[in-house]
Amino acid sequence: MKIVIGLHRNTNELDRQTGRIAGKYGLTLSQFAVLEALYSKGDLTVGEVREKILSSVGTIPVIVNNLVGRGYVERLADQRTSGFASFI
Repeated sequence: MKIVIGLHRNTNELDRQTGRIAGKYGLTLSQFAVLEALYSKGDLTVGEVREKILSSVGTIPVIVNNLVGRGYVERLADQRTSGFASFI
C-alpha cells in the first residue's frame, strides 16, 4: 500500500509540474497532452488521440478545436476511410 501511495503522490506532483510548464505557454494540461501524443505518435485521428490521453468523448472536441484555433494543430481528411474521420 505504501508503494501505491508513493506512486500516486509522485504522479500528482508530475502532473502539477507539467501543468505549470504548459501554463507558461498558455496551454492546459489536456492541450499539452494532445500535443505530446501527436509529437510522440505522429498523425492520429481525434478518436486515437482521445484514447491516448484518456479524455472523454465530450471534452476532446473542445480541446482539439482550441488547438486548431490557436494554429497548433490542423485537421485533415482521413484518407484511410471514407473521409469522415479527421486527423490532427
